[in-house]
Amino acid sequence: MASSETQGCGFISHTRWNSTMETIQCQKPLLCYPVAGDQFVSCKFIVEVRKIGVKISGFGHNDVEEDVKKVTDDGEMNARLMRLSKDHGRRG
Repeated sequence: MASSETQGCGFISHTRWNSTMETIQCQKPLLCYPVAGDQFVSCKFIVEVRKIGVKISGFGHNDVEEDVKKVTDDGEMNARLMRLSKDHGRRG
C-alpha cells in the first residue's frame, strides 16, 4: 500500500510496526493515527524521536490539510526517511 505511486504525500497509519517499516522502506512520511496499545508509543517514536511523520491533529478539512502540508513541505523529514531506508536496506 505504501509503495503505491498514488501515495505521494505521505501514508496514514495506525502506526503498527509492520506498516511503519513498510512506509520507511518506501520513503513515505507518516501521518500517524494511533488507536490503541503500543500504537501511541510507536507514534511518539515516529514523530518525536525519528521525526519522520506527524500525528494527525484532527479530521476537519483544515486539520488534514495542515498535517499533509507538514509532511510534504519538510525536506529534512524526507532526507531522514532516505537515510533510514538506506540503513534498513543494508541490514535487511
